[in-house]
Amino acid sequence: MFHRTLICGLLASVALIGLPGTTRACAAPCGDPCATPCAPAPAPACAPAPVVTTVTVYEQVPECYTATRTVYKTECVDETYTAYKQVCVQEARQVTKYVSKTICETKDVVVHKTICVPTVEHRTVTKKVPVCKTVCEIQRKCVDQGCYQEECVETCMSKLRGKMNSCGHCPEYKTRKVWVPNKVWVETPVTKTVKSYECVTETVCVTVNKKVCVAETQKVTCNRVVCEPVCETVMVNVQKCVPYTATRKVTKCVPVCETYTATRMVCKPVQKQVVCQPAAPSCETSCCDSGRKHGGLFSGGMGGLFRGNKHAASSCGCGCN
Repeated sequence: MFHRTLICGLLASVALIGLPGTTRACAAPCGDPCATPCAPAPAPACAPAPVVTTVTVYEQVPECYTATRTVYKTECVDETYTAYKQVCVQEARQVTKYVSKTICETKDVVVHKTICVPTVEHRTVTKKVPVCKTVCEIQRKCVDQGCYQEECVETCMSKLRGKMNSCGHCPEYKTRKVWVPNKVWVETPVTKTVKSYECVTETVCVTVNKKVCVAETQKVTCNRVVCEPVCETVMVNVQKCVPYTATRKVTKCVPVCETYTATRMVCKPVQKQVVCQPAAPSCETSCCDSGRKHGGLFSGGMGGLFRGNKHAASSCGCGCN
């Protein structure tokens, strides 16, 4: 931005400096401008007129343009896929069954029977036989071998009087017989007959029924169960996996090409009107103008822009600094 401003200032200076010399010369006749300095002209006569110059300046100008870009957007898309489901299907199958049948048949069967047969056996038996025996025992008895004895006993009337009159009482006694016991155990031998049993062993003939197993053949009618195979057709439900087409919502990123308007800064030349106000003419300006005529604006290259006046003064000999 600084370089752009500097370039615009240089172009404006070049335009002001490169104007014709008549615009900056004094209006009054001076003869030789470098011999003697010119007298100052009156202000109204020397007032310069403003000059309008068109300058081309490069500026950054916003420019709108249309561009295209690819943007990814999320969309719900219907997707078709193959799914599987379990379906119950009926199938015909051959099944072998076994059927039970009952058959009556007659056959000879050996039957074992148990028969009781009487048999005489000799057995040894122990019997109890009653036996009478004489036994001598001693019996004991308790016998009272007491006797009567005489003793003095107070009478009942004397006892009654003694209770009524305790002082100076003389008891009265009487004689009576009293039994005095004397118990003695007496043993007496006694003979008696006692019945008892004795075990006697003897041999006896006994008739016993013995069980004997006898085999006999008999005709028996019985029922026999027979299994026969039978083939049948049966409808069976079978689970089968069947494919089918289904639809589901799937989220996908889809590239979308879109057009948008963008703004960019473009450097473009712009024509501008610049008002130049030159300085009042003087001897120095005349000399300088003459020097410009002699030396030129660009006599020293780009250095002449700043060193043209000094060169002109030295060439004309007017002594202008």
